[in-house]
Amino acid sequence: MVARSVGHEPNTGAASYWRACEPSVAASPEAPGADAGLQTELFERAIDLFRAGDFAQAKIFFERAANGPLRDMAHSARVHARICQQRTSRDGPSLQDAEDHYNYGIALLNSGNLESAAKHLETAVELSPDKDHYHYSFALCCGLQNDFEKAYAHLQRAIELWPQNRTLARHDPDFARLSNLPPLQKLLSLEQSGDE
Repeated sequence: MVARSVGHEPNTGAASYWRACEPSVAASPEAPGADAGLQTELFERAIDLFRAGDFAQAKIFFERAANGPLRDMAHSARVHARICQQRTSRDGPSLQDAEDHYNYGIALLNSGNLESAAKHLETAVELSPDKDHYHYSFALCCGLQNDFEKAYAHLQRAIELWPQNRTLARHDPDFARLSNLPPLQKLLSLEQSGDE
């Protein structure tokens, strides 16, 4: 998105644009000297983004416009923000193949959304069962969800496909909490490892 300034002054660049969009600038209706002009500009920018289909950005501007002094506009901004929320929740990424599911699953795993991550990582494993890193990541996700049997099965498969995964898991900080729990402890033990 190209940054533009907001207001009636000449374009002074991205800094003034984002200062104008700060929540503290878009004052609440109770605040003395609330700026109806700024509220209108934020609302109009939100409408432009909404019409362009950029619902995530539009939602931000609608939420800021909802704090302005013009009650009807604030109400309309809140309604539009809810619509944007629904549209962004409904719109998921377009995942074409196992690698797409794997990458999206990793992003979800990194953000802490374990349930959704597990679904996408499991789909990646089902679509490409011979990819060791798919099994490895799915094993981690399962372990973090306390499904140790499934974690064991997929980590075992990852090790079968690429034996160095045993060493990798043993030294992986993400697996640190899990590596001491049965049955993963046995799978990762040095006595069983021939890849050191």
